[in-house]
Amino acid sequence: MIIILLFGMISQVNRPFTEKSAPKSNPQTLLRIRHTCAHVLAMAVQTLFPETKVTIGPWTETGFYYDFDRQTPLTPDDLTQIETEMRRIINAKSADHSRSGRSIANSGRN
Repeated sequence: MIIILLFGMISQVNRPFTEKSAPKSNPQTLLRIRHTCAHVLAMAVQTLFPETKVTIGPWTETGFYYDFDRQTPLTPDDLTQIETEMRRIINAKSADHSRSGRSIANSGRN
């Protein structure tokens, strides 16, 4: 199962979560999701806008963010492209990890 937190909304890829089904009962799981989403956001932005420099991007108690160093600000259309790219990255990673039998949330651990 892949869960993402994007623009303040928690959802599972291909199926939205309701507020009641969000993983709030396990704070560590939610922090791991936020941490992973921050990395996916940075990957998506750098893929779409290679001139963009990634500065700081931690998870927070209410979500996650990244500050980007760019000549021009991101537009609403850019955000739509970023969300699409994030979904592509997550789906590709999900397929890779499904073949290997590993979960994405634990992919950085030995």
